[in-house]
Amino acid sequence: MSGEKTVKWYLVVPSGEVMLKSKRVRSRLLMLLRRAVEDALARHGRRLVGWSLWEGRILAGCDGECGCLLARVFGVYRVARVRGILEGFKSIDDISVWAEKLFRDDVEGRRFAVRVKRSGKHDFTSLDVARHVGSRLKPYSSGVDLENPDIEVFLEVRGDKVVGYTGDDIIEGVGGLPAGSEGRALSLFSGGIDTPVATWYVARRGVLVDMLHIIVSSPASAFYAFETAKQLSKEWLYGYKPKMCVVELGRVSLEIQRRVKRSLRMVVLKLVFYTLAAKHAKTHQYHAIVTGESIGQTSSQTLYNLYAIHVALGETLDVPVLRPLAGLDKEEITEKARLIGTYEHSARMPEYSALVREGATTKAKVEDAVKEFEKIACVLKKYSSRVVELDLVEDTAEDLLQKMPLDIHYIPWDAKVFRVEASYEYPGSQPLPDQQEVRVEHKWQPIVVYSDDPAIARSAAKKLRSLGLNAYALALSPAELEELERSGGARINVEPGGM
Repeated sequence: MSGEKTVKWYLVVPSGEVMLKSKRVRSRLLMLLRRAVEDALARHGRRLVGWSLWEGRILAGCDGECGCLLARVFGVYRVARVRGILEGFKSIDDISVWAEKLFRDDVEGRRFAVRVKRSGKHDFTSLDVARHVGSRLKPYSSGVDLENPDIEVFLEVRGDKVVGYTGDDIIEGVGGLPAGSEGRALSLFSGGIDTPVATWYVARRGVLVDMLHIIVSSPASAFYAFETAKQLSKEWLYGYKPKMCVVELGRVSLEIQRRVKRSLRMVVLKLVFYTLAAKHAKTHQYHAIVTGESIGQTSSQTLYNLYAIHVALGETLDVPVLRPLAGLDKEEITEKARLIGTYEHSARMPEYSALVREGATTKAKVEDAVKEFEKIACVLKKYSSRVVELDLVEDTAEDLLQKMPLDIHYIPWDAKVFRVEASYEYPGSQPLPDQQEVRVEHKWQPIVVYSDDPAIARSAAKKLRSLGLNAYALALSPAELEELERSGGARINVEPGGM
């Protein structure tokens, strides 16, 4: 191993619970761990060139520096960059001479301690090795300090092999279980601060988590959510190809706004989420649904409302719901989001699902929730069949834009509306200018085009989309749009302020 000068070697310590499994299960988990490590390295332009199990540890060789990356693989407890490997030693003197050359520069002018772990049959103890190595390193140092050293020298002696590293070389791993050891789950993924953290927690337990994003009030939310999901996947979800599915549900949200009692709109919206997630989970054989709900954080997340939602759904919700954030407060969740690297992405995302802020009930009755949900059941069935699927490793936001349906059945709350040869002038709409002159307030702001001739609207939207704009053709005639606006509004309202 030492002959390969370009290889960087690391001592990988798997999570304790991995090594405590039965021999058969442990073998499977270590196989999954290797697969995840290889995937992680490949995604970051690295390659695994060596992998050997060494009495509860793993010696992993990479074609470059990759310690921090290895530490982010679920199932890894600790990683140490190996300073040197000694094989086939004959005596304790061989070890101490080798260790002197390896660590004398590290201890120079510093107080140090030698820590030794040993297993196998030898004519010396761990303490003997520590004393011999310490005596050789002491002349280079400021002295030995076992209680509060400036640097620790670690030697692991197992069989006829010694691995050496220092405390500066240790990187604490993320722990958990290797990806694929605990089945599959579907995360209801808004892309805000909470849902990426919930997804991370469940994935850390060995679950292969895919994401389902439901567009509530604007197609723009899908692009923000995708960018956050892609960041999460890039940094943490190794060992498989995570997916994100997008369901365009704006027209259903509009009908909730138009038909459902104000106090129950958020409860009904949550019923819609669970209904779609359960259906998707059953179709694609997921074993659980993951949510970012924290008890009492919003009106729809009070325990009373969560209870009402579950009872109202009855047998529709036929898979377990995992809520890893249930007992955490917002500050704790935000801190975790910062640690896993999703906060900056999530913080850029506007609030897209607040159909009601003031006046939402915190204690919904089951019968009321069922009654209001029934008002939009037919609309849900009609408008929830279009699903866009994305590969979070390979696909880009531009791929999402091209895969999104071109037609839309409502006006998103943040949309710019343009008309072309239209007999009805929708309030706030503008004549469509030259396509090169169309400007948006943010990259993914939706543009909606309508016309007396649907073909004209679709052609204009398609050309705008080819320019990278988030454009859609309104799948309503001007007369239908006018009637919708007259009878309660065609644009979704997202209410400002805090929940």
